[in-house]
Amino acid sequence: RRARDDRPTNRRRAEGLLRESQEHLRFILDATGVGTWDWDLATGKIQWSQNMENIHGLSPGAFGNSLPSFLSVVHAEDRPPLEQTISHALRTGQDYHVEYRVACKGGLSWLAAKAHVINDADGKPLRVAGICMDVSARKQADTRFRLAVEASPSAVVLVDNSGLIVMANTRVREMFGYEPAELIGKRIEILVPDRYREHHVEHRAEFSRHPEARPIGANRDLFGLRRDGTEVPVEIGLSPIQTTEGLLVLATIVDITSRKLAEAERTHLLEAERAARNEAERANRIKDMF
Repeated sequence: RRARDDRPTNRRRAEGLLRESQEHLRFILDATGVGTWDWDLATGKIQWSQNMENIHGLSPGAFGNSLPSFLSVVHAEDRPPLEQTISHALRTGQDYHVEYRVACKGGLSWLAAKAHVINDADGKPLRVAGICMDVSARKQADTRFRLAVEASPSAVVLVDNSGLIVMANTRVREMFGYEPAELIGKRIEILVPDRYREHHVEHRAEFSRHPEARPIGANRDLFGLRRDGTEVPVEIGLSPIQTTEGLLVLATIVDITSRKLAEAERTHLLEAERAARNEAERANRIKDMF
C-alpha cells in the first residue's frame, strides 16, 4: 500500500497556527495601541498595520503607502529632523528612534517610532520595519513635571544613575552662573568643589544602592561651586525617581548664604554682648576694690 501523504494536512495545520498567531498579535497590538509598519525600499511601498491610520489621525484607507504620504501627516516643524534621521539610518544601516507630532481631531498628538533597518549580505538596506505608539500622555506628564521643576524657588537638577545632568531649571543660572542647557550631559560634580568631588562620587554610588528621599548636609557645611570658581553654602535635598530607563535623582539646592550671614551676625552680637558683660563685671570688681 502507498503511504498516505500528510503534507496537505500539515500545511493546513501550520496555516491555521499562523493565522491564530497573527490574530493574537493583532489583538495585543490593538489593546496596547501599538502599530507596526514595513517599508520595502526597492518598491518604496510602506505597509501599515490596521491601527496605524487611527494612531496618525487618518480615516481607514487614507494612507498612501509611501514615505511622502507619511511625511504629509507629520507636523511641519518635525519633518526636517525626521527626514534627516531616516536618511542617516539608510546611509548607515543603523536602527533609529524618533518622536514627532501629528494633527488629530483632539489637537496634536505625540507619537514615538522605533525602526529596525534590515540589510542584505553586503550591508545594503533592503527594508525598514518598526513599531509606533501614541506617547501624548507621557509627553503631557513630562511637561507638567518640567513646569513644576521650573516653578521651584530653588535650583533643581535632575541627574541620571551615571551622574549626568539631564535637566536643570533657570534658578541654576542665578546660583551657579551656568545656563541650564550648558549643564545637560555634564557630570554633577561640575557643581562640587574639588576637595569634595572624590567623596561625592562615593556618596552618589551609596545613594544609588539605597535610594530614598533625604536631606544631605545636616549638621555639616556643604558648598557648591560656581562657574567663576567661587563657592556658595548650600543645603541639598535628594529625591529618587524610578523610571523605565533607570534611576533618576532630583536634587533641590538651596542657597543658604543669607542664613549663614545672619548666623555669623548673631554670633558676632552674642560675642560682643558677652565681651561687654565681662568688661562691666571687671569694672565692677575694680570699683569694689576701692
